[in-house]
Amino acid sequence: GILVLDSKTSPGTPAKTYFEISSDWIYEIGLTPNRMDAMSHLGGARDVVAYLNYHDKKNLSVVTPLGKTFITEKKPSPINVEITHEACKRYAGVTIEGITVKESPDWLKKKLQSIGQKPITNVVDITNFILHETGQPLHAFDVSAISGNKIIVRSAKEGEHLITLDGKKRELNQEDLLICNEKEAMCIAGVFGGEESWVKNSTSSLFLVCAWFCMLQRAHATSCMNLLSILFSLNFEPLVRSIQIAIL
Repeated sequence: GILVLDSKTSPGTPAKTYFEISSDWIYEIGLTPNRMDAMSHLGGARDVVAYLNYHDKKNLSVVTPLGKTFITEKKPSPINVEITHEACKRYAGVTIEGITVKESPDWLKKKLQSIGQKPITNVVDITNFILHETGQPLHAFDVSAISGNKIIVRSAKEGEHLITLDGKKRELNQEDLLICNEKEAMCIAGVFGGEESWVKNSTSSLFLVCAWFCMLQRAHATSCMNLLSILFSLNFEPLVRSIQIAIL
């Protein structure tokens, strides 16, 4: 086919320059399922540093991307959290107001595309970026979907169901762990988000959470529902450094 370019384009301009195509190095590594701590750029860097320090007698250290510049307002959180199941060891969150959900900037889209991820929106993309950079999964709820301004971590009730982000109606049982508001389930804990509570184009306030769930609970839900969010589920498990789950 023929691609019509801007008439102002100078003849002889390299396609790479015209389309603003960047070049980079992509490293592919193999990991066994027990190395959840290394399923991120930061985790891989720790292993490389450990290897070089031991075998090559280097004196290297990992430069963490986790800064200390995030400042929260000193006021009570509008969202209360109640944990009623021992499979959830920790659940932390922060409310972010005045946001605009839109397309991500080019730098973020290119970073995700380089590792095979599809850009969606700025909110979705930055949570995926942080997951792959640090190994810390995040989930964003639309504050308006949190009925009663309360998050409840509990077991599913027999006969309960949830429509997940893929539009499918999931039948739940008492062994499933859920994140709920006062009225209904919002997502399957550490496995799959719900369609109604996820951030939409109209969202102006979100509740951004990170958590630590029991691996056996996650394995049950992932297996029984044939869900493919295995990486997301693994990163919620205890072998991931719990220190990353800050109290926000």
